[in-house]
Amino acid sequence: MKIILYMAVISVFALDSLGAPLSEEAAREAELRSVVQTFGRAYAEADVAELELLLTENYVHVNGSTGNVLGREDWLEWVGSRRAAIESGELRVVEYRIENIEIVSHDTTAIVVGTVYSSQLTGDVSGTSRVRFSNTWLYRNEKWLRASFHDSPIQ
Repeated sequence: MKIILYMAVISVFALDSLGAPLSEEAAREAELRSVVQTFGRAYAEADVAELELLLTENYVHVNGSTGNVLGREDWLEWVGSRRAAIESGELRVVEYRIENIEIVSHDTTAIVVGTVYSSQLTGDVSGTSRVRFSNTWLYRNEKWLRASFHDSPIQ
């Protein structure tokens, strides 16, 4: 009984200090913001296994600088080649930062727009890029999955 009373008191203080609980939509949006950052980290590290779990089966990836359109398997294969370059030391990701995230929710579908700044070393050659991206995310089976990607270089 003391434990139940203790938990009830803690819950009241927690709700009072944090404000009202988030609505279901706000909670899903907060979760999506976190998943977008997780995806970015996994991409920077070329973590194919984690990225696989975050993509829809019919994922479409459009690269704005080359115009290439890749399906899920081809894109994951390309990320795998990045992983090999990272592991060999040929590629070193110095920084990968997702910023300015805006989310437009449509129930269980969301459009995410933001910017990515990245810098890397390929051999002795350094490079940087800044792109604006848009993604489509779907909320399925209690988790967010990325369905599409497109980016454009920021001049």
